[in-house]
Amino acid sequence: MVSELERKRRRALRSRYRLQKNNKQQLPRLSVFLSNKFLYVQIINDIKAKTYASCSTRELNKKNITCAHAELVGLEIAKRALSCDIHKVIFDKGPYFFGKRLASLLDGVRKGNVLV
Repeated sequence: MVSELERKRRRALRSRYRLQKNNKQQLPRLSVFLSNKFLYVQIINDIKAKTYASCSTRELNKKNITCAHAELVGLEIAKRALSCDIHKVIFDKGPYFFGKRLASLLDGVRKGNVLV
């Protein structure tokens, strides 16, 4: 169970509020969730409250999160974004630190021709 202090710390680290406030072009958001075993990515439109595309290492049958697996998820989410006619997104890392796995995820998205 997560303590109240930990919940407040996580909320403070989230950048979602700032992204929504400063999003002048009304771009969809590329949201990331990291569990102990899997990496989940979604493309969300906050105005319409709609999820356009999602992908995870679980869908790709990858048991752990490595940089190579994160890049594969990035390529797959870019492919799904382009099928929904989305060419530009804003990255929402959430409460997670921007490390090697998130950097390789973004590299995969950029290799898939989606601007971040």
